[in-house]
Amino acid sequence: MARFPLQSGKIDLILGGEDSTHIMSEARTDPQGRFVVDKIGFKKLATVYYQGTNINRSEPSYPFH
Repeated sequence: MARFPLQSGKIDLILGGEDSTHIMSEARTDPQGRFVVDKIGFKKLATVYYQGTNINRSEPSYPFH
């Protein structure tokens, strides 16, 4: 599967901490595929699941990993 930046899309994130803490977040990507998620902090390790969506389509461009 080819990988490329998700330009002007949307990223959905699920972050799960070792202590069973979960945070769900959403961010828009810029034309270069970059995004910012503010105020996320874990004291130990966390697992990140993400899904990118092309906002011009109804189907996810990138499934959750």
